[in-house]
Amino acid sequence: MSTTHSLDVRIRGLFGRLFQIAPDAITDSLRRGTHERWDSLGHLELLEALRNEFAIEIPPDDALAMETFADVRRVVGSLCSASASPAAASRGMAGSGPSPSQGR
Repeated sequence: MSTTHSLDVRIRGLFGRLFQIAPDAITDSLRRGTHERWDSLGHLELLEALRNEFAIEIPPDDALAMETFADVRRVVGSLCSASASPAAASRGMAGSGPSPSQGR
């Protein structure tokens, strides 16, 4: 299974659970505000669920850009790719050990 397909399946599953939509009924054009559960509060819940599911931080501009399911998939895919890059991995590893004040 490709990474893109796996990402799509995971996001569809998350949408299905969060907004109570059958995954096969979720289309790229599903738009925030057109489904009763994807309102402003639902969007905040979606952002938190995406953060937890994919271990990503979503910048405010990206959060605002998520108007459709396709937008969500694009933003999450981009953020997941960025966090998996060697540069991001080395940044994350630099601060992963105990601080000098810990364990003394």
